[in-house]
Amino acid sequence: MNNKSRFKRLLRSIFGAVLIINCLFSQTIQDTIFSSSDLDGEIRYVYNTNPGDYYVYLNNNYCFVGDGYYWWPDESYIARSYVSFDISSVSLTINQYQLDNIQLYIYQSYSTGNNVEWIFPIFYNKPIQWTPCIMDHIIYGDTLDTTDFTAGDPYDVNTLSSNIGSISTNENIGWRSMGITEYVLNDLDSGRDKSQFRIRFSISHDDDLYQDFIEFYTGSHSIYKPYIVLNYVQSTSINETSLSNIPIIISLNQNFPNPFNTKTNISFQLNKYPKIDLSVFDIKGNHIEQLVGGFNSPGKYTVSWDTQKIQSGVYFYSLKVGNHVEWKKCIILK
Repeated sequence: MNNKSRFKRLLRSIFGAVLIINCLFSQTIQDTIFSSSDLDGEIRYVYNTNPGDYYVYLNNNYCFVGDGYYWWPDESYIARSYVSFDISSVSLTINQYQLDNIQLYIYQSYSTGNNVEWIFPIFYNKPIQWTPCIMDHIIYGDTLDTTDFTAGDPYDVNTLSSNIGSISTNENIGWRSMGITEYVLNDLDSGRDKSQFRIRFSISHDDDLYQDFIEFYTGSHSIYKPYIVLNYVQSTSINETSLSNIPIIISLNQNFPNPFNTKTNISFQLNKYPKIDLSVFDIKGNHIEQLVGGFNSPGKYTVSWDTQKIQSGVYFYSLKVGNHVEWKKCIILK
């Protein structure tokens, strides 16, 4: 066997070993949920009439986001779009696989800026401003109606998270995507059977009598329906125990300051998307207060505990994730 043949054989061996390692350590499965055609839609608000008129559009193949003008009758409007996903069947685990991340996909089919086709919307707002098309995490339930126009605005009762990110920044036709893991987990933790989102521009309108909008396809479209992909990951290895027991809690830190008078900060760090419970107990084991509860995305967190109404003494705070609990002691001095 010549050196060239030996080298090719070595490469095949190395490549095969890499494939085996990848299969052992990074197996994934996916689940897909399409949006609800009867709940995807658009709300238009005609703002230059007195009072303003609202129109709801459902069961169309497309929906608009932006502003526009009707020459007849003389009406200027703001358009916002809505998309809904049924998550009632979503599970955090499938056999040995654990939910790792969730991505939303929606197809952008058209755009116009200042009445010019295939241009990203241009808002004249003294000076000219470019603004991305953004999404809000909202609740509008089993029906989309005119009262949902402001869902997603700060302080609206149906707003869960305002401006969770940009879904479009250019006029290119094609799929747009956004990570929505923490928002779907929040819906699941709160017992909601739907994850719902509003699409809008941060500048509502510029009142320049020109069309500035993006068109997206809805769940009524026969091909390009919005959908979410749930990615599940299985972590296995030759030593199965070592990887399956990777700790969810990286650290629960000592509060600071400690001792303290009326307020202290508690910090911790996570490396997964677990359901957690951060609570405080007195020295007798009585539950005093829950500081954090529900699903949290990976990262570092700092929680402030206000103890103005709590008596002096020794207290314990715990961070619980599944069967794992970590404890720290703190002291209130007044």
